[in-house]
Amino acid sequence: MLSSAKLLTSTIASDYRHTLAKIERLTSYGEITFELLYAILLPRQLMVAKCAITGLPRVFELVSWTKIIVDGQPMYQLNLESVDLIDQTVTKGVVVGRVQTNLFIKRMRGTVRIDTLDVYPLQFHSDEKGLREGLLDRGKKWVSLIGTHHMQYDGVAAIKTCDTLLRHNVSSAQVSASVFHTIFHR
Repeated sequence: MLSSAKLLTSTIASDYRHTLAKIERLTSYGEITFELLYAILLPRQLMVAKCAITGLPRVFELVSWTKIIVDGQPMYQLNLESVDLIDQTVTKGVVVGRVQTNLFIKRMRGTVRIDTLDVYPLQFHSDEKGLREGLLDRGKKWVSLIGTHHMQYDGVAAIKTCDTLLRHNVSSAQVSASVFHTIFHR
């Protein structure tokens, strides 16, 4: 019985060493497989994803993850938290606060670069320091815009209603011209 226990223990240790070595080898090249994805999804870790509105990178904190099956396909559901502007309906103002987001990583075949995933750990970003600096600058800009301001804006505006994201291209010149046309050409 003792020799069976030793065999079982050494087999488990050997298999575990192999898995750790494979994870180390893959991540050292910035790569991972779907089967080993759990190894890089550490709670409280900063994660990078593309903003659905602007297409720019955003950073989230990983709260938790679950491996699920949707339409017969395995995927990881990540529960993330981030800092964002929050509309307050009672005071009709905007504050900075923490918001929850769920993102998914679909099953991929073979080995893939970690930074090509829809959401991935910040440590695997090609320019982590530059991304951090850019995000801080962008955050400061957004906070400075809280309140009433008269400004020209050309870009994308969006509002999220339930599960739908409505985007609209905004151009102050177009707005001014259309208002001018409406007022003076009736």
